[in-house]
Amino acid sequence: MRIEKMVFDQEKNTSLTAYIQEVGGEYRHVTKRPGILIIPGGAYQYCSDREGEPVAFEYLKAGFQAFILRYTVRTEWPEPLEDYEKAMEIIRDRADEWNLYVDKIAVIGFSAGGHLAACAVTMARNKPAAGILGYAAIDCRDEIIKNAPNALEYVDGKTAPCFLFATRTDQLVSCRNTIDFSRALAEHGVCFESHIYSYGPHGLVTGDQSIEDSAIPRPESYHHWVQDSVNFLRDIFGHFEKGGMSAPRVRAHDTGDDEDYLSAHCTIGKLLSSQEGKSAMEDIMPGLRDGFEGWKRKMNEKYHTNLDIGQPMESYVLSTLWNMLGRDSSMLMELQKRLEKIPNDQSL
Repeated sequence: MRIEKMVFDQEKNTSLTAYIQEVGGEYRHVTKRPGILIIPGGAYQYCSDREGEPVAFEYLKAGFQAFILRYTVRTEWPEPLEDYEKAMEIIRDRADEWNLYVDKIAVIGFSAGGHLAACAVTMARNKPAAGILGYAAIDCRDEIIKNAPNALEYVDGKTAPCFLFATRTDQLVSCRNTIDFSRALAEHGVCFESHIYSYGPHGLVTGDQSIEDSAIPRPESYHHWVQDSVNFLRDIFGHFEKGGMSAPRVRAHDTGDDEDYLSAHCTIGKLLSSQEGKSAMEDIMPGLRDGFEGWKRKMNEKYHTNLDIGQPMESYVLSTLWNMLGRDSSMLMELQKRLEKIPNDQSL
């Protein structure tokens, strides 16, 4: 393993430390690795060592390249976010040298660092591919850092998928931060997983006794968040297999409605809202509508009802409805080729 430390500002004690594992050789099936950028907490007054290296070791064990950002503290917003942007730019610029998948870099933040990570997944120029938010102070008031935004207000359909965890009895950062952020992700169709443990104080980190006194009460299940978050990232990024990474098991977003180009993963309503999209869909719409109405009739017959079952057809993702109706996949592939050339006018 190589360890490199890049100092941003000696006086401010800001830096990026990289922990780079080898690929190839005895790691025969590993040609590149996903990465994770770790943002410690500390109420924007300091960067916690407890939430730095001990966390990096967990993700290194899981096969990631790990990076720790020590950002500017005792300052005003947006200086910490600017440190994050600089760190992510360095990581992506050196992805080849560090054997990284440039599109598989996550961020993890704790407490105030969780606020910074939440801002990264919602509003940064250099968004990560996924975020892990540990007992995150999503709504960071001016008494913590002046002019800091409430990250909740920036959640949209382009927010990166997130894994969140907190404890119900945290007295410093209410678990409502995690609950409210989870709700916003759900409302915008962003993939997420959320764990609220039944009790425990603020700042348990991984729950390991080498970090936190064993006398501190915590649920037996608390330490599971580490492996659960690794599994979440593997679902989003894929897992190691011979010659690369497997395909993701789940999409980052429920629909493609907020992506730059149209696709078969957009909702039918979104596709029909664009004149070009409507033209591309023109030939298939009559048959699709007939098939959808036929499916509803079958459901009514099956359950002996006479209801307007399910959501309107326009709210379905095209590929989902297509597969549900058992249509020819080759036709969908041809349509996809047409759609992916059409820019998505997101003002519609």
